[in-house]
Amino acid sequence: MDENQEELLGIIEGLVNWMEALHTLINDTDCNPDDADTFDEILLCSILQQRQGEIILKKYGFNK
Repeated sequence: MDENQEELLGIIEGLVNWMEALHTLINDTDCNPDDADTFDEILLCSILQQRQGEIILKKYGFNK
């Protein structure tokens, strides 16, 4: 693996981990957001981004 691939892998893994942490935090928080639609949009975006990163890592043989 060259330097660029290592850098890209690190970034993708970091993003996947961040989205997973955000998703966990949201699920563990008992809250009543002021703007439920925006809250749901952020949650959905974090889930989709996490899944995309996981798919890329799996596709190229980097298992999480």
